[in-house]
Amino acid sequence: MYTKYSMREFTYISDIFNVQFSMAMCNPDELMVTYLSRWGLKHWANGVPMYDYPDTETTVAVVNECILLLIQLLTEVRPLVMKSSKEGFERTFKSEIIHALCFDTCSYAQIVNCIPEHITKHPSFDIYLEKYANYTSPVSLTDNGVFVLKEKYKDEIDPYYIGLSSSRRYDVEKNIRLNMANLKKMKYEDTFVPAKKVKDLLKNTLFSGLYSISSVNTFGLFLKNTLDHIIKYDYDNLLPRVVHLIHLCVVNNLNEFMGILWHEYAIVDTEFCHYHSIGSILYYCLLKDNFSESHGKIREIFRYLMETAPHVNVNSYLREQTTSYTPGILWPTKEDKSHKDKEFERKKHLARLRKKKLMKKLAQQQMKFMENNSVDTSDISTPRTTSPSLSPTRINAENSSNTINSCCDDDCVFCKMPKDDDVFVYFSYQERNICDHGIDFTNPTDVNRINSLFSGKQTKDSAIQENPQDDDGTRLKFTSCEPVLRACGHGSHTKCLSGHMKSIRGIQNQTTKNIPLSYGSGLIYCPVCNSLSNSFLPKTNDIDKRTSSQFFMCIEKRSEAEENLDPMSSICIKAAMILGDLQGKKVTTIEDAYKVVNSVFINTISNTELRLRSHKKEGKIVNMERISSQCILTLHLVCELKSFIYKKFVNSKTFSSEISRKIWNWNEFLIKGNNVNLLLYMSQNFDNIDGGKTPQPPNLCIYEMFKRRFHQLLLLLARDMMRVNFYKDCRNKIKISSNGSEEPSTSFSYLFNTFKKYVDLFKPDDVRFDFTSLEKIKDFICSLLLESLSIFCRRTFLLFNIQYDDDGDGDNNNNRSNNFMDVKQREIELIFRYFKLPNLTHFLKDFFYNELTQNIERYNDGNDNLRIQQVIYDMVQNINTRAYPSPEHIQLIELPLNLSKFSLDNDEISNKCDKYEIAVCLLCGQKCHIQKSIALQGYLQGECTDHMRNGCEITSAYGVFLMTGTNAIYLSYGKRGTFYAAPYLSKYGETNEDYKFGTPVYLNRARYANLANEIVFGNMIPHIVFRLTDGNADLGGWETM
Repeated sequence: MYTKYSMREFTYISDIFNVQFSMAMCNPDELMVTYLSRWGLKHWANGVPMYDYPDTETTVAVVNECILLLIQLLTEVRPLVMKSSKEGFERTFKSEIIHALCFDTCSYAQIVNCIPEHITKHPSFDIYLEKYANYTSPVSLTDNGVFVLKEKYKDEIDPYYIGLSSSRRYDVEKNIRLNMANLKKMKYEDTFVPAKKVKDLLKNTLFSGLYSISSVNTFGLFLKNTLDHIIKYDYDNLLPRVVHLIHLCVVNNLNEFMGILWHEYAIVDTEFCHYHSIGSILYYCLLKDNFSESHGKIREIFRYLMETAPHVNVNSYLREQTTSYTPGILWPTKEDKSHKDKEFERKKHLARLRKKKLMKKLAQQQMKFMENNSVDTSDISTPRTTSPSLSPTRINAENSSNTINSCCDDDCVFCKMPKDDDVFVYFSYQERNICDHGIDFTNPTDVNRINSLFSGKQTKDSAIQENPQDDDGTRLKFTSCEPVLRACGHGSHTKCLSGHMKSIRGIQNQTTKNIPLSYGSGLIYCPVCNSLSNSFLPKTNDIDKRTSSQFFMCIEKRSEAEENLDPMSSICIKAAMILGDLQGKKVTTIEDAYKVVNSVFINTISNTELRLRSHKKEGKIVNMERISSQCILTLHLVCELKSFIYKKFVNSKTFSSEISRKIWNWNEFLIKGNNVNLLLYMSQNFDNIDGGKTPQPPNLCIYEMFKRRFHQLLLLLARDMMRVNFYKDCRNKIKISSNGSEEPSTSFSYLFNTFKKYVDLFKPDDVRFDFTSLEKIKDFICSLLLESLSIFCRRTFLLFNIQYDDDGDGDNNNNRSNNFMDVKQREIELIFRYFKLPNLTHFLKDFFYNELTQNIERYNDGNDNLRIQQVIYDMVQNINTRAYPSPEHIQLIELPLNLSKFSLDNDEISNKCDKYEIAVCLLCGQKCHIQKSIALQGYLQGECTDHMRNGCEITSAYGVFLMTGTNAIYLSYGKRGTFYAAPYLSKYGETNEDYKFGTPVYLNRARYANLANEIVFGNMIPHIVFRLTDGNADLGGWETM
């Protein structure tokens, strides 16, 4: 009651003040008798350690608290010496902050939780906190800001402060002694807790007689009998506090206490007849090794007496009151200390020898066990604890029969043993996530924002705004949600995994047990990191993996199709079938398996590139170092699985000829290829090149694929602009910034003239179209087309680097340009140069003079004119076709800089009486009431879950909501949800949930970006929801009773 509920200052301190007043004003003997009687220690004080309480443990605990309170009564003089309320106020702040921090590194929340509220709620609390402590800002995105007590205030730390718990008091005392050992270069055994000197503060006050009780025999008898009990019954936990109490009396009441220290009291037990004064008993404690923790303190008491009170002959008293006084015990010489050190080192050496002998014996037993289980110890490598490498190294096939991928740890999570006769698989989780998003040309705000991105005006974080009402808030439009994979980096052997699945199946079949209802019985959890897993990816150990130089040199590595299905083949097919089942696709042939794996691979590539845009640097290609090790591992495993399955039908000509007809033939592509994902065919084309199935040069295939993607972008941009009549009043729809009177580049000329030809395809026959309106936004159109082409080039580059080992043959060192458009062209130039292709100008010129003329002729005058016109009509009418890709990096809705902005909203003010809290969907910006069931769903789910499933205009498998009242993020997945740290932080790096600290919180850019890139779009929500909810649903077993 005293130390909790913020009542310490008004109750406990008040009671202590009353007792201190009595100590200074009343008769010391009577007060000491009353004090001991209130604690119920009458027999203990008279030399009988029993009859006061039923058992010994209770008696010792009461004595311990009695001595602790005596120490606090003699040292807590803050209320006694203050001269004004301001001085008392400052002393209170100082002592509370110092003892809240001590030697620890504490966050703001930890400090506030251990200080009374009437102090932390004061407006000046933060000012005093910064005065006495040094603040360090958060280092990572998950850290909090921390405070450390300044060095000059560490001497004022008192381990017996009333606000410290018993465990904290022990840690503080230990840290004080360690700090003394470091500063004074002394051993820990010789250190001690300094006694607080308060006699100078009390000298001219009404409480100058506070230490008068230390000069009466009742007090001395209590101390002497307590020391006798400690020595006789070995109560070593009581000795440090008793010695500290004696030290306080020596320092603050030296003259009066000397009569008590050396007074020889009546002998109660003949066993200790030679030591019957407090001083002689302290000397006797130096002879006991089990009291070594207090030896430094006892020697400090005698040293203080020798220096401060030379009239007190310590040696004479000890010779008289002890049987065999040895000055070397009290004042040990360096030779004695060195002798003890040698003995200590000898014992340590013997302990090391025993440990080494035991470890050797255990190693022999382990080797024998491995030999009995037919395990070759030479193949066992030391488990790595480092994170997976971003660029895995390959071992030469001539030196090793098994290629070991260095980007992962191949220890089985179940058996921890290597097995050559079993396939190793990694745990993975497949879930739908956003892989692309488009531009809404009907919204001028979106178009202007993209234009400002091209003009370089967007300098600050675009996810933060001062006036959110000026925008619609949402950034995600026309999202494409596809299955994406994520591997946690741990795996097992297939036989071990099968045994584990059989064991958990028996548990799940019991109806009285909790089973993962929301996820199905086929779901397991990684035993190491507790991540969800609904699929697996085998480690194929592909020794025929080619490098980028071999790709460009057209070095073919043909491999014949294998008729028999070895264990690796069957596991790979099973992995593909599981991925297909999770997507609702039935895999019946190897060709179906390849398509499923290839689509998941491309979706994961697209999702990775989408998240990498926020880390994009000017004048550089994809920054592979920004990709997490788990993502790199996932991409490598899926790519190897795809290539392995492809080898099973490498002799099949139907699949490869289908690519030739649909992609390489322009007539077929204009009809069937306008809405296909060319990355799927780019990936398949790389497999064709590896198998020698493509007659064209490899880089020429990439060049032609870039052309076809450029054709798709031209069609999509022309269609979307003409659909919304963008050619009318272009100046009103987009704010064009003047870039001066610069002459248009050759690339821009080819690009814009090409675009005008494609606009003619969608122009209504009855509309007179004037291209001068498009001329006004020429820079915007060209910038948009080049940036969209850069997206496809980036994904191709990422796909190429995953499928082929990079041997450092690329030349990426180019000069940067100040103009944003030149930077984007330079990025494309770097990728073109990496693939050994002509420059961008040659590419646009080639497309303008060759493909453009032929394509327009095919659309207008070709033999399949009706069919092609039907294609154009379908593109205009069908709203399900792909939208034009947005070049912006993916992000959640815009949030105000201050969270208080939501509370000032008119709707929030009008609904203050509503008991439900407002939650804002971070995907679309819609406001919902959290934990409010809705009638439309039979009151079975709340508004947030219903909005995530049915109401959100952004297609996603997850729900992300900001709770404006409690400053927390609600993550929704399936039928479950959990809470996550919000991106709004105080100035000390605290989330301040429920506003319990009363400090304003502001949006942290890095945390909000991390929430979007790594948590939401990085497929971490299912794992977080499971870890915090345990993923179990009770079906009504007997445990619920």
